[in-house]
Amino acid sequence: MEFSKADQEMHDKMLRSWITPLQAEPYGYTNVLVDLPGTNERPAQVGTSIPDLTAMTRNRERVIGEVKTSNDIDNDHTRGQLSDYARTGAKIMLLVPKDSKPIADQVCQKWGFGQVQVWTYG
Repeated sequence: MEFSKADQEMHDKMLRSWITPLQAEPYGYTNVLVDLPGTNERPAQVGTSIPDLTAMTRNRERVIGEVKTSNDIDNDHTRGQLSDYARTGAKIMLLVPKDSKPIADQVCQKWGFGQVQVWTYG
């Protein structure tokens, strides 16, 4: 999917901001891998999608995280990604801009992904 340069920069900024909080208390996630330019080890492909972030909880539960800008929430691409991730049984998290949380919650419910945890940025 094509993104404007501004959307891509915002996406990458949001993803970078998510790493430290996930590794800190109370989460303490380990093996955090992110799909960012300049990173050596990136998340593995899941179905036809490459997650923005993967990690493990303290209980060794797999975590898959996806970052979405306001312009990239309610579309077939996002639905396909969440569908790929849901098939794994992993904990799925979605990071969106704070003002986009209502639409993210709405589309997750509409698409049957009630298990997705929607996090906010900003």
